[in-house]
Amino acid sequence: MQIKIRKLEGPAEPGVYAFGSVEVFDDSHRLVINDLMILQHIDGRLGVSFPDPQTAPHYGGGPMFELAPELRQEIANTFLDAYGELRHKDKD
Repeated sequence: MQIKIRKLEGPAEPGVYAFGSVEVFDDSHRLVINDLMILQHIDGRLGVSFPDPQTAPHYGGGPMFELAPELRQEIANTFLDAYGELRHKDKD
């Protein structure tokens, strides 16, 4: 599985350092996640905020989809790395 940055822009508004989207794919499948945001935690670290999946009106309720914690972390790391590269380029 691979992760590709589709869009990374910012800053957007106070507190939002950057926003964008990623594509998670393999040879036969593709998933696009929009509305990722880079925010600052209270302790000063940067983190990635994922969109809140809507609750689907189906039997049993619950979120429409859920990412495995490992995949979620891999996406966050890729997005933060791309943001770091963007900031580094802006300083040059």
